[in-house]
Formats: sequence, C-alpha cells, structure tokens
Amino acid sequence: MRRTHFAYLWACLAVLIAKTALTAWPLEHPLANAPLLGWPNLLLVLALGAVALWLAERWGCAAALDPRVGAGRRWLAPALLGLVFAGVEIAVSLIKGYPNIHVPFPGSVAAYGAFGMAYEIRHHLIPLGLALGLGGSLLLRGRNPNLVYFVAAVAVSLVEPIGQIGGLRAMGLIGG
Repeated sequence: MRRTHFAYLWACLAVLIAKTALTAWPLEHPLANAPLLGWPNLLLVLALGAVALWLAERWGCAAALDPRVGAGRRWLAPALLGLVFAGVEIAVSLIKGYPNIHVPFPGSVAAYGAFGMAYEIRHHLIPLGLALGLGGSLLLRGRNPNLVYFVAAVAVSLVEPIGQIGGLRAMGLIGG
C-alpha cells in the first residue's frame, strides 16, 4: 500500500470516528448538523475522494507522505501557521464584535474534525483530482503539466472565498 493511500485511509477513519461521536452525542449547532455530515453524503464524499486521489496520482502528484519531506515541514510549519491565522481571526472577531459562531469544546473536536476533513475532500481534493486526472491526463495527455496544475489550483481555490462572500452577506456581516 502506498503512503498516500495509507494517509487517506487514516484520514477517512478519523472522519468516521468523529462522525460516530457526533451521532452518539449530538450537538445543537448548524455545523455539526450540516448536510455534508449526513451518513450517505459523508460516505459518498469519502469514496469520491479516493477516486480523485487515484486520478491525481495517475497525473503525477506527489505522495501525501513523501519521505523527502521532514516532520518539521509536514507538521510543525502548518501547525504554527494555523495558530497564527487562528489568532488573527480571533483578534479581528473580538475587535469587530462579531458573534461567536463556533462549536463549543469538547464537541468542536469531533465537529471540526469531521466537517473539516469532509469539506477539504469535497471542495479541494475531488475537484483538483478530477481536473488533474481527467483534464491533465486524459484530455491533454500529460502536456503542459505545470499550466494544468496552476489553472486547476487557482480555479479550485477561488470557489471557497466566493461561497463565503454569499454566506457573510446572508448573515448580515457584510453589505452588498
């Protein structure tokens, strides 16, 4: 079994454990009860994520646990960046007086764990895997791989902020 498959299986297992915890101890919060976390939707996303991972590998993406990447670069740097960005978000929320929309601890561990992974798979892995695997490998037959990756990554990364603008407008946090 490849390192990437091993990592994906562990991620799926973590999502399923978190979803099981949310099922056993339900939370009254929109995130914990999001349609994405319904069992049929969640299982479909995990299965499509496996297909997208396979397509991305066919295109030539690097392994998820590439042995050439050290632990500091793989774990420490993202953790530190996450803490910095979380600190900025908390500071801005406190300064602006935004309402607390977060899931309270300890339910947040399961809710954010399950939703975060499922969301990343649905909004990033699946579209990027499909774009690279189908677009890069099948349609373009491997030509211009850097351009294909750049265009796919930019297109996939724009979907989330555009969707968040609509959500912020719906909550009345921004005008327009």
